[in-house]
Amino acid sequence: MGAQRYSLYPVGFPASAAEEAGRPAVNPRFQEFPFYDGHHRDSQHAATSLSLFVSELVPGESIVAYKNLSVNEPFFDGHFPDHPVFPGVLLLEAMAQAAGILGFRTMGKTPEDGSIYYFVGADKLRYKRPCVPGDQVMLRASILGERRGIWKFEVSSDVGGELCASA
Repeated sequence: MGAQRYSLYPVGFPASAAEEAGRPAVNPRFQEFPFYDGHHRDSQHAATSLSLFVSELVPGESIVAYKNLSVNEPFFDGHFPDHPVFPGVLLLEAMAQAAGILGFRTMGKTPEDGSIYYFVGADKLRYKRPCVPGDQVMLRASILGERRGIWKFEVSSDVGGELCASA
């Protein structure tokens, strides 16, 4: 499978709750982004946050995605001005977004049908290597299990085979 770009957009309410409140289920500004090639329907985060490319996806098992870090990304300006480093919280978010795409695909769900995933925790989170502009960060997630609608994933990120973070 060739790499597909996944862009993530906000969903404020499940569709049914939005309709009951008389609001659109999806912010209309984020419904169509030709630049993102329509793949945004497989996740739920803001298109302005992170965009991931998926290189491998086996529903029910695992995903391999990547994030290309460009010096032009706004978070590098202040983190840190003379030594740009990809913020650890955004690296965790990228791993969570990859896991979220895997979850959506595994369940055959989309944000449009009212489905939403919440990030509720990270066990044994460890950072091993900083990510810097020019890096291609590989994001890996595998399903460990599901219990009462709560999914658990094993996630990691690496650059050139060198571990950056895991949880």
